[in-house]
Amino acid sequence: MEWPPAKDKPEVQRARIVALAKEIYPNGTVVFDEKQPRSFIRFRIDDTQTGTILTSAYPEYLSSELADKSDDQLRALLRAVGPQFAKRDEK
Repeated sequence: MEWPPAKDKPEVQRARIVALAKEIYPNGTVVFDEKQPRSFIRFRIDDTQTGTILTSAYPEYLSSELADKSDDQLRALLRAVGPQFAKRDEK
């Protein structure tokens, strides 16, 4: 058995954050804090066209913590850190 499980790997969760952030912040670019230990994921979302930082918080999570969240839960988290710039939920 692989350890950590593939879903817990930081690379998997980073890719997931990037993909889901594109849905919510179409002009956004996820910027990861590379100074964090490998198992921690800390990020912000910037609009590189305007130079605006779109998220007011810089959340920090263990990759395994993010792996336990559904896509809908992660979308809600992404909206919560930059609600004024987030694309509205179309459900």
